[in-house]
Amino acid sequence: MDEPALPSGISEGSIDHIFDIMSKYAYPFILVGILVYRWMDCVAAADEGFDLVIRNEQLRAIATELIATGHWGSLYRQILCPE
Repeated sequence: MDEPALPSGISEGSIDHIFDIMSKYAYPFILVGILVYRWMDCVAAADEGFDLVIRNEQLRAIATELIATGHWGSLYRQILCPE
């Protein structure tokens, strides 16, 4: 049986890039709540977003790398780098 198509704009393993970036900064990444079920490929409702808690002294560097992946961006630019 074929796998069901993923929703538009979502790719398999779409948060995998986060682990590489967090590892580079020796920063822990812990999934909680409904996201844990989704990560284990269990059926669970989850919206398209989730929160990342990042220490202030590492925020700019980590956010810059997340933006460079092309999966993140608008809030960082609006709040931390206003024009």
